[in-house]
Amino acid sequence: MKSSFIFSAFFMLFSIFSFTTSFSQNSKGKKDKIQSVTIKTSGKCEMCKSNIETAVRSVKGVKSSNFDLTNHSVTVSFRVDKTNGDAIRQAISNAGYSADGIEANASAKEKLPKCCK
Repeated sequence: MKSSFIFSAFFMLFSIFSFTTSFSQNSKGKKDKIQSVTIKTSGKCEMCKSNIETAVRSVKGVKSSNFDLTNHSVTVSFRVDKTNGDAIRQAISNAGYSADGIEANASAKEKLPKCCK
């Protein structure tokens, strides 16, 4: 009885470990590759920071973002199998801000508060 219990417990732990390991890898069996990019923007204030980080985080595959008010740039970490730097720059532009030379979407920029234009 005791050995049956030990065997069952070992089997259950092994199953749980195998199950969680399979979910930490993508469909090709490789771990997800994370890349970071720093993008210069036209953001100027805390409201800009909030708007830009919201826009960036809406891009599928973005893991984190951090806007630096001192140098007006945002550093973004993302999964390379889900998105890329150009898609992130476009999201910033669509929010009304320039991003590494990509002009801000004019209609989105018009909707920004005066301090953010």
